[in-house]
Order: sequence, then structure tokens, then C-alpha cells
Amino acid sequence: CIRHAVMYRKTSFGTQSEEGSRFVERLFTTTTTLKLQGRDVLAFLTDTLAAHRRGLRGPSLLPTAPVPQLALTA
Repeated sequence: CIRHAVMYRKTSFGTQSEEGSRFVERLFTTTTTLKLQGRDVLAFLTDTLAAHRRGLRGPSLLPTAPVPQLALTA
């Protein structure tokens, strides 16, 4: 939610660099996207860091397509 980002900016001293600003922007975008998708933010960030440490590609923020449900007729 954008409100969290606004409150963070108002109650913190912000960042001290352009890189820090980009990090905060990306973290807010990631957490908001995951929450809207109903995904676990901590698990995503943990998996992302673990993949980075191993030199692997991290998980995607793109939602996975739901499996279509077949209508059963009696």
C-alpha cells in the first residue's frame, strides 16, 4: 500500500544515497506486489537472497497462472 511508503518517508530520516533510495523503492514495490498476490513476503525475500548467494536466478514476481478448473457434469 502506498500509505506505508508515505509513512516510512515521514517517520524516517530517509536514505543517504541514490542507491539507498532505489533499494527502498524496490523493497516497497516487491512487498506490495507480493501482498496483492497473497504470497508470503518473508519466504520470497529469503528465497531471493538464497538464490543470489548461490549465483542462481531468484523467484519471479510475476504471478503464476491458476490451473483452470474443469466443470464436472453429472
